[in-house]
Amino acid sequence: DYPSRLQPLTGAAPILYYFGEADLNNPRSISVVGTREMSSNGARQVDRLLDPLTDFSPLIVSGLAYGVDIYAHRRCLQVGLPTLPVTGSGFDRIYPHAHQKTARKMAENGGGVLTASPFWMKPDKDHFPARNRIVAMQSDLTVVVESAARGGSMITARMAHELGRKVGACPGRGGDPLTEGCNQLIKSGR
Repeated sequence: DYPSRLQPLTGAAPILYYFGEADLNNPRSISVVGTREMSSNGARQVDRLLDPLTDFSPLIVSGLAYGVDIYAHRRCLQVGLPTLPVTGSGFDRIYPHAHQKTARKMAENGGGVLTASPFWMKPDKDHFPARNRIVAMQSDLTVVVESAARGGSMITARMAHELGRKVGACPGRGGDPLTEGCNQLIKSGR
């Protein structure tokens, strides 16, 4: 049951841990990532992105972090899209702790939870780049909703680009630190 999008890729985790109902080999898989300091405009962008997709039932992948990630997961629950958080910790220590109930709700409502960390593994800053790589690998398209010039979502976008996957970014106002990374992605053509 190893996800087919990860099988041919060098550097994919040899063992993954999963619980839930989502089809990890859904024909359509999109990651939605962004800043932890999401604005109300970022929330509107997520709504505009996800709401029209309900007829296509893509698997929506993100990292369960504060901000854009958790908002996207929760929006999926509201509109009935399967959603998959990839965590940087084991199931016994889902991080952030405040999102444990949402993770369980996703797994019970057509989604799931995926990690490369064993059950007991605590969250550690060194685990999150690997989590971001799995998010990029598991998706055909990575969309950055809001992001500063540096951060986890930009790392995920770079990894997706290096894997030959499509990357999208929501444009923002010039000079706005919350959209500087998105604007850089658009400007560079990545």
